Amino acid sequence: MVGGGELMVTERFASLIFAFQKQHPFVRFNYFTGTTDEIDERMNHGLIDAAILVCPFDTEAFDYIPVGPDARWGVYLRTDDVLASKDHIKPSDLHGRALILPSRKKLKKEIISWLGEEFQSMTVPVTENLGGNAGLFVEASGFCALSTEGAVPMYDEKKLKFIPLYPERRIQTAIAWKRDVPRTPAVKAFLRFCKEALADR
Repeated sequence: MVGGGELMVTERFASLIFAFQKQHPFVRFNYFTGTTDEIDERMNHGLIDAAILVCPFDTEAFDYIPVGPDARWGVYLRTDDVLASKDHIKPSDLHGRALILPSRKKLKKEIISWLGEEFQSMTVPVTENLGGNAGLFVEASGFCALSTEGAVPMYDEKKLKFIPLYPERRIQTAIAWKRDVPRTPAVKAFLRFCKEALADR
């Protein structure tokens, strides 16, 4: 069992899985999609062998390999929004707006820190744990969703637009696995494969 969130780097993880399967065609993967906190808990209970985690996470409990590219934070908004023509979004651009924010406390705290004093003028009627539904909420409501590039998969560019934040913020991701636990030969082989593949990047 492997896992990860709705992230731009998931494509990289998928390519590692399929490249590994070419060498080991009888190995099967079950992929769990969830937040870093949900996956962290499942890994601690031995339910997931390896996963893409968003930093920060418990580096004392997990071994990990950084995997890029780092994803930019930005705003998903409707293409008819007054901000849609901008190349980047500053905190002051969102003054008085209704926002959709991540429900994960560490990520929400990072965004509120970036917004600074402007956050006092805003409302947060919706939080979300995965970006996929955020795009649907933006379409229906006209709210602005603050999330990372790639977190809203396969959105209709005629309806939604992603605009990066300024000053820029990025998230780092890693392939992580629980430290000091027994592993099957297949899991050991996959982790070794990932280490070797990412060492060459």
